[in-house]
Amino acid sequence: MITFKLRKSGCRLQAEFIDSIKIANLQSTEEKKKAEKIFEGIVNYNYQIFNYQLNFRSVNHLEFMLDHLAHLMDECEYTELKHNFSSSYAHCWNVDPLHGFKFDTLSIPYNKAEIKIPWELGRFNFYPQLAIYIEDVDKLAFIFSRDIISFFSCNSSTDNSVQWANAMEAGIRIFNILKTYSILKNRNATFLLGVERILSSGINLHFKYITCNNEFSFIQTSNHFAANILGLAAINYQYKSRFLSFILPRLLVKEVFRNTDSGLLNEGSTAYHRFTSEIYLSAYSLLRNSGMKKNQELECVFCKMANIVSSIENPLGLHTQFGDSDGGHLNWIAIPFSKKLNAFTPYDVANYEKFISVCFGMLNIELPTLSKDNVIEVANAQLYVVKKDGIYLAINNIRPSDKIYNKTHFHDDHGFVEFFDCGKPVLIDPGTYCYTSNLDLRRRFQSSEVHFNNNKFQQIDNPFADFFRPLNEVLVEMSNDSFKCTVFDNSHKTELVAVSVDFRKNSVEFKIHDGVSSGGTEVFLNYLSEPYCVEN
Repeated sequence: MITFKLRKSGCRLQAEFIDSIKIANLQSTEEKKKAEKIFEGIVNYNYQIFNYQLNFRSVNHLEFMLDHLAHLMDECEYTELKHNFSSSYAHCWNVDPLHGFKFDTLSIPYNKAEIKIPWELGRFNFYPQLAIYIEDVDKLAFIFSRDIISFFSCNSSTDNSVQWANAMEAGIRIFNILKTYSILKNRNATFLLGVERILSSGINLHFKYITCNNEFSFIQTSNHFAANILGLAAINYQYKSRFLSFILPRLLVKEVFRNTDSGLLNEGSTAYHRFTSEIYLSAYSLLRNSGMKKNQELECVFCKMANIVSSIENPLGLHTQFGDSDGGHLNWIAIPFSKKLNAFTPYDVANYEKFISVCFGMLNIELPTLSKDNVIEVANAQLYVVKKDGIYLAINNIRPSDKIYNKTHFHDDHGFVEFFDCGKPVLIDPGTYCYTSNLDLRRRFQSSEVHFNNNKFQQIDNPFADFFRPLNEVLVEMSNDSFKCTVFDNSHKTELVAVSVDFRKNSVEFKIHDGVSSGGTEVFLNYLSEPYCVEN
């Protein structure tokens, strides 16, 4: 990994911004209340990390940390920052408060801490939404500036910092920072010149780090490189580069087409599919505003991606969670909260559809029409969805792609059927609890044990390794009046589950065969959350 240090930048931030968000149209009373609650926590260093509010306040005042940034600005700008922020505290950017662990190196402490907790903090999540919904923009700009100063004073070098573990984190972070700054400037918020100097230097640091440590692969693709493109697109939106304006649209088009199959992301995960669609669409929006020509083929893929998420909305209002689901989100329009379940969750489909509606409106893309058929065959039969008068079935027939190699986020869940009857759950794919803090739980919710399968329990010590799962045989028969799905274990030719629906009688017959383990009605509404047990 190539490392860099924060250097003084000669570039000043743009005074004018082209941002087509209509703030007034988004500011609902409900969203404002949620934003105020999150902002109240951030003021006191309590940040919404998944379903927790965790405190990251350091014992050090910014007055002393600012010395690390003095070389980036003039003396009068430095003095002004000291005067305004001397009583503010810095942050602990390298800790997991939930498990009481400090990350001193880039190595992952398996079974001790969760690496994604400091990563989520470092992504500056929620700040774009706060910039939209908080009324006191100058107070928000002050707290945002405090966090900018804190981050770059504590992470001025990319060497051996958990916040510089990969270019994906850097890409999401610089997007959120610049999107927040852009919206606040449009709302006439005031920033001290010293803060803008630091931010300008921070942009340069992110540009060099992402460019030289990008996660492109000729043989394997992932959401990581998509986030790299996003970060560079955000930087290019701020400082126009002829090279980036030329290469980024081509990289985005190539990445979207090689990483999707009939609109479905080739990573075996519906949550990553939703998350990555948010990344793609946000990057495309920035690039279009930077001069990229309208690409109707690309927009057609975005429509298919959005339609898939809406198609797999279960009666809880969440999208079904096949494969990994780590709480990742780049929905900078809506706060990820389920009113129905009274919990923070990025899997809420209504919030996703709000994001799609706004982004498509900005880009003049026609909203996709959701099929009203009883049975929806999704993405070349990789998913089957049945919705009829309280009956909900989602059948996982997702297969590894022939186009590109990627099995990192698969679970041993091929042939799993999520089932609600009369709107009440019978079987739910639970999703993912964690990656690094508890490998036994990680393996359990990844394995066949909770996906009514009889394959051998998978033993994987590295949660980021490719997951090789045996494919079952999924047989589907359907007509206007009925639907039947039978899942066989391909190695032993054993029937695992059979489900049939009679649409005329509105009845379901669901059978799990003896000797086959199954999950239940517990689901993770967010990463690291306690399982939510749905009453049936």
